[in-house]
Amino acid sequence: DRDEKVRISNWPDTAIIEGFLLGHEDFVGSVAIISAPGRSVDGTRPWAVSVGGDGTLRLWHLSSAALLATVALGGHLAGADDAASEAPA
Repeated sequence: DRDEKVRISNWPDTAIIEGFLLGHEDFVGSVAIISAPGRSVDGTRPWAVSVGGDGTLRLWHLSSAALLATVALGGHLAGADDAASEAPA
C-alpha cells in the first residue's frame, strides 16, 4: 500500500511485523538498507534510508526504529501515478 510508514520484518517471515518507521507525511517511495561490516549501530542491524512523497529523506536506526535525521529535499516528490500523467505523449 502507499502509505507513510515502513514496516520492519525479516525474510522469510515477512508477515511478522517487528516495528514501523513512522515520520513521513506522504507515501514512502523508496527504502535502502545501509550496512558496513563492523559499523552497525548496535552490532546486529544496520541503518535504513527512506525517501517520501513529502520531499524528505530520512535516516533510521532499524533495531530501535528511531528516526536519526531528516533532510528536506526541496519540494514535493511526484509518485509513480503523478509522473506517468506528466510524461509527454
